[in-house]
Amino acid sequence: MPDFSADFLIQKKAVWEELINKIAKKVEKDVHWNRIVIHGVPIEPFSTDEGLDMLKNEIETFNPQLKLMKKPSWLISKENRQAKMHASIVIAVENAKQAEFALHRKLCIAGLWLKTQKYENSTKKTQCQNCQKWGHSTKLYRSLATCQICAGSHTTYLHNCNICKTKGKECPHVALKCANYKENHKANSNTCGFSKKQQRYQKYQQRTSEKALSLQNTTTASSSNSRPTSSHMIGVVIPISNERNDAKW
Repeated sequence: MPDFSADFLIQKKAVWEELINKIAKKVEKDVHWNRIVIHGVPIEPFSTDEGLDMLKNEIETFNPQLKLMKKPSWLISKENRQAKMHASIVIAVENAKQAEFALHRKLCIAGLWLKTQKYENSTKKTQCQNCQKWGHSTKLYRSLATCQICAGSHTTYLHNCNICKTKGKECPHVALKCANYKENHKANSNTCGFSKKQQRYQKYQQRTSEKALSLQNTTTASSSNSRPTSSHMIGVVIPISNERNDAKW
């Protein structure tokens, strides 16, 4: 199948619209989002149901150079935010120029000037804070909860010491146990052999990604005058049907 750019396909919408509407929920141009991590955001003012909407308005109001594509997202789960006063969020801005602005300046949120850094997609190097496994984020976990402290079948937030009544935290009375390596340390310990393997894998993935990106940029530059690249292809969301084979695009 030949490569057509999203702009070309949108111009020819009348040709394919009737066919696509029968099998797709939504058709839209693929857009690259520039994501930024903001550290030290106060949790309490934005902990309500409308908190993330308020946070989005706060960022855009006091940092007018930025336009957010969607509501911010917390980088840790609600349970892990219970015992904290501040946490990190990720935002998506309209373009690279806005991202550069955010990365080279502190942003004003709730009267505080907060540090930022580039968001790194870390699906493979992320440790889930619910099941303690690696390879998926906490938001995407589908397994039963496992305690980060004792490897019990409960969330870390519900870990409880019967002696000193400490809840959700390590204490002198608890027998530490790694859910992954079964050794006497917490599942997120830097001394964990499993964790060290993941860190080595992370560095390998980063080097591989950098090489692939460099090769892609070189290829794109040499072929930009011949045909569009796959990054400009149109995105199609297709519903899954149990009555017939999945459509492939």
